[in-house]
Amino acid sequence: MVNSNIEIKALGEANLLDNNDKLITPAKLREVFGVMLHHLGGNLYFTNAGGGLTVPAATETKLIGDFNTTGYKVTEYRPWYVDADYIVGANSTVQLRDFKMASFVSFRFEVGLTVPSNTEVQILARVKNSLGQKVFDINVEDLVFKSAATRTKTSNFFFFMDSDIENGTLEIYVQSDNEIQATWQSFLIDAR
Repeated sequence: MVNSNIEIKALGEANLLDNNDKLITPAKLREVFGVMLHHLGGNLYFTNAGGGLTVPAATETKLIGDFNTTGYKVTEYRPWYVDADYIVGANSTVQLRDFKMASFVSFRFEVGLTVPSNTEVQILARVKNSLGQKVFDINVEDLVFKSAATRTKTSNFFFFMDSDIENGTLEIYVQSDNEIQATWQSFLIDAR
């Protein structure tokens, strides 16, 4: 398995000479292209149109999406190394088991919020290890609403896959000082 740009360059130089003697074959081109494609990683995308979840005041609440009952099976846009298995399990937990060690994982998601005036909302991503124990939280958003609002908040964060979260999970949580409605509307995961 080729794992670095240096190895990909060496493979290309070995298989893609100047071709004066017509030695570059379609098979050699496919080999180099395949290695490049595998090295690039890829993305996973899901959009949901589900209903809201009531988040009680001062209560950290895990967001769930429409995939909560059946899970989200990855069939398109997935990195080559992610099996066609559930990337989001039936409990709205993103599975990290297929992500390669030292990958740069970028996560973009949208949360629909309905909040009363004078409300503070915190959105965080919780990363757990393979035993289900919290390893770290990423404080994604600290929002303050002076007026009542219904809006969608798009958030982005990233992390690096490391041995302490290998085969672990990621969950999205919301907390507020007032009761609110929150809907996990979409997400995009890009792994490189």
